[in-house]
Amino acid sequence: MVTIDIKLKPCPFCGAFLKNEAPSTIWCHPQNSCLLSLRGIVGADQIAQWNTRYDAKGKKVLDND
Repeated sequence: MVTIDIKLKPCPFCGAFLKNEAPSTIWCHPQNSCLLSLRGIVGADQIAQWNTRYDAKGKKVLDND
């Protein structure tokens, strides 16, 4: 059994955390009133994009993690 440690930030709009049903590689936004409701992401590139945040002026915010 392979364990993958993926750290995802909460949704920037509603604060929800993406869900994953192992062994799936798709991370899905829970259904709610958010504009990203039921959207899914897969792969390292999409995870990196999900975890990228921007300020109100569109400037990339650097992580302190």
